[in-house]
Amino acid sequence: MLPIIPSLHATAIGKPIKEILSDNSSLKTILDTEENCDYKWIYNNKTIYHQVQFSEVQNKNSLKVGQIVTFVNMTEKIELQEQLKQLASIDGLTQVYNRTYFLKLSNELLHTKTPERISLSLIMFDIDHFKRVNDDYGHETGDIVLSHIATIAKKCIQESDIIGRYGGEEFVILLPNTTREEASILANIIRVKASESPSYSNNTIIQTTLSLGVSHTLVTQPSIDTIKNLMREADQALYTAKKNGRNNVQIYLEADAKQTI
Repeated sequence: MLPIIPSLHATAIGKPIKEILSDNSSLKTILDTEENCDYKWIYNNKTIYHQVQFSEVQNKNSLKVGQIVTFVNMTEKIELQEQLKQLASIDGLTQVYNRTYFLKLSNELLHTKTPERISLSLIMFDIDHFKRVNDDYGHETGDIVLSHIATIAKKCIQESDIIGRYGGEEFVILLPNTTREEASILANIIRVKASESPSYSNNTIIQTTLSLGVSHTLVTQPSIDTIKNLMREADQALYTAKKNGRNNVQIYLEADAKQTI
């Protein structure tokens, strides 16, 4: 109890709660409302979670004469819930979002954080000839390559961007507030870094390249199909990148025009 209210000691007995909690307005508000709730605070640079519970103290005439406030430490439970949530949302091999959670976050961003207009871009890419890697070196090496490429892509994007493993060797990145040109530049940066950074497995150098497709839209009225359409268009651009010899970036443009970087 003492860490929660450091000023609560013997000399505080009889003093108004406002005075005791003068430096903790959030906890003071909770005690003023007298309603059961959750309380989050920081102690020694660690987030602590408590459930605050109120119980009336009554006299023999059933009149309220006081209040018992109980703080139940929920930190371990909350941390476990967060760990389980992460396990359900993160691809265990590449440590990026799995397909389901990527789509969930993308649609949430679109429908809850969208201003009147937002420039939204998407990159879809996969590892060229990845089946050959698995066939020649084995699936364990293939996993090393997947993890390596995911790490490269993560280092290239911003915190606000959302990256996920779409399936197999295919990845997708949603770029809010990003123009088509900015997205295509980023896609090419990822492509170059991947081609210049081989993977290593059992003293063997594994050289891989990427094919990437870029799509873009200016969102004014988000719909359930916005992300789906972006992904479909980026997938078409990715298909064109493969047809054009792989290890290149293709941009999806309206009227089915595509441009190579």
